[in-house]
Amino acid sequence: MNPNPPSILKLLTSILLLVLLWATASAEEFPVRKWVDRLSKGSGTDHVAVRELVHSFNSMDSAEVEKTLDILEEEGSTAGPAFQLRILHARIWFLQDYNQPYGMEKLVPLLEDMMQKAEATGKEELIAYASWIYGSMMYSYNEMEPAITYSLKAVELYEQMPAFDTLHFYYSYLGEMLFHTNEYTKSIHYTQKAIALNTDTARSNRVLQTKYLNTLGQCYQHLGQPDSAFFFYQESNRLAHAVGHTIWKGINASDLGYWYFVRKQYAPATALLRYSYETCKEKEKGIAAFSLLWLARINILQGKTDSASLFLDRALQLLDSYGKFNPLQVAVKLREVYSAKAELYRVLNQPDSLNFYQQRYQSLRDSLQRVAILSSSKVALLRIENEKNQYLVRATQEEKRREAQKRNSIIIGISLLAIIIILVLARQKARLKHQQEMARLEKSKLHAEVMASREKLDMFTQTLVEKSSLLEQLQEEVREKKLTSSQQDLLLELTNLTILTEDDWNRFRSMFEKVYPGFFMKLKNNSPDITVAEQRMAALTRLSLSTKQMAAMLGISVDAVHKSRQRLRNRLRIDTDVNLEEYMQAVSS
Repeated sequence: MNPNPPSILKLLTSILLLVLLWATASAEEFPVRKWVDRLSKGSGTDHVAVRELVHSFNSMDSAEVEKTLDILEEEGSTAGPAFQLRILHARIWFLQDYNQPYGMEKLVPLLEDMMQKAEATGKEELIAYASWIYGSMMYSYNEMEPAITYSLKAVELYEQMPAFDTLHFYYSYLGEMLFHTNEYTKSIHYTQKAIALNTDTARSNRVLQTKYLNTLGQCYQHLGQPDSAFFFYQESNRLAHAVGHTIWKGINASDLGYWYFVRKQYAPATALLRYSYETCKEKEKGIAAFSLLWLARINILQGKTDSASLFLDRALQLLDSYGKFNPLQVAVKLREVYSAKAELYRVLNQPDSLNFYQQRYQSLRDSLQRVAILSSSKVALLRIENEKNQYLVRATQEEKRREAQKRNSIIIGISLLAIIIILVLARQKARLKHQQEMARLEKSKLHAEVMASREKLDMFTQTLVEKSSLLEQLQEEVREKKLTSSQQDLLLELTNLTILTEDDWNRFRSMFEKVYPGFFMKLKNNSPDITVAEQRMAALTRLSLSTKQMAAMLGISVDAVHKSRQRLRNRLRIDTDVNLEEYMQAVSS
């Protein structure tokens, strides 16, 4: 029997409340200080803390993540440059994960900010860190020219530093970028460096080695060196079997199948390509599509046009499933599928379809060639060289500016000194002239000077009397002040007191009562059910402390202070247009 609708509603409401309570507790318990410390430590090659921080956001929605990042940034505002770069990295990483494949326009300003902050430090380690983040992020959006530019810059800087365990990863990633811009020789160079450094025998490193060997095979394949390509495909396949990595078995089977296809050995090619498709169709759809493409080619050559058509249609479906992700790699495979489609319709003698796919093939081929040219590492190297020149120009300009500033300071100093000397001499001359004039007129002006001196003396005396009266008046007013000197000392001590325990509160309350007698009694009279916590908040409000100071004294967060002040306002039934501090001053008067 099904439960009635009200029961279901109650159940759903309870579940929703539990989820909300759990989410609130999770947000309040986020260890901000711990993450500030973690992000402040480590070398310029350490991305672990950022990765773990971003992974900790998995249970949050985007608004919560943004708020948490803002809190971290504020808490670490005085931390070193390493923290500033890593918190930007975390924000960039989250935005990429959240917006991929869109949103690059949101990332570029952050990446530029990161680069500027890194370069401002003058530390090569941090500049390399920021450059690598910039390059790898651009690569994820297939912006190959900035990807290679900044990645090359990072690797060059890392090479100048002492060797570190993960350097092989940077070499391999750069080799992969260069492969996708047809820079096969340079790709081989960096990939071989990666293989030489990847000596760890852990399974994860051996899987990476499988990838590196396969990259070399593909490079040699494109360079027209089939024997070398076959060797590295076989080495990669052997290692994939040794570590039991199914996907890499499938990838190598696809590349070996293509190798056999080129040599018109269709039987082993077919077996390998079918195995690759079945292995990769769920997790590596691009490889599966590539395998179907060459199976279709074999079928076209064997006159099996229906099977070829099915294989090509399925390959297009697999490539379409990528959506906007990996557009460059998908485009390369689409180009070959369009070429195969055109060949199929040529065999079938369907000129309209043949022309349609030939045009698609040619358009995509031309587009990829333009990308390869624009993304050439030569262009990237020229851009790096240009950046170096700009840096030298800026450095030269800065040095000239400093020299000019120094020169101007010296000139201004000399000018000021000359002016002072002239003024002193002029004053001395004027004084001497005055003395001479006074001596000449001394006898004739003696009486007038005596009378003038008496008048000045009377005025001076009167001024003293007025000042004395004013001083007595001020002293009287001080004596009438409500706060005595000891109370003022108590007030100063109160602002430095931390209220964390009951004993601390009792001590605070005792001294507060001496300064503001009857304060708490008036609060009780106004609201008999006022709590101790609310009394504490009222006392701190009377002292005109900031919310941060209150939070520090009470051992709570700034948000908790705001909530406590609101509860106090509700308890005392204070209107929203009444200033809370002024209200407390009125209570203490």
